[in-house]
Amino acid sequence: MLPALLPSEPVLLPVQARYAGGAGAGGREGEHAITANNRWSRVLLSFRGLPPGSWCCLEARLAWAPEEAGNQALDFALA
Repeated sequence: MLPALLPSEPVLLPVQARYAGGAGAGGREGEHAITANNRWSRVLLSFRGLPPGSWCCLEARLAWAPEEAGNQALDFALA
């Protein structure tokens, strides 16, 4: 688990999510679902207010749906 951000650090949430390859909104706010066994499934998140040349931290979690047969297989996220 990542350490909590300092209170002075701004938190920027995505202003838009675009889906492809069968991906879609997840069951909860801020959650995105990538379909099982589809290497072309993806979500593109757009942010507003990111200053050019600055360092940012993207916090994300990767989890498998309970019905996913390959939930023990290695998987990845590309940012």
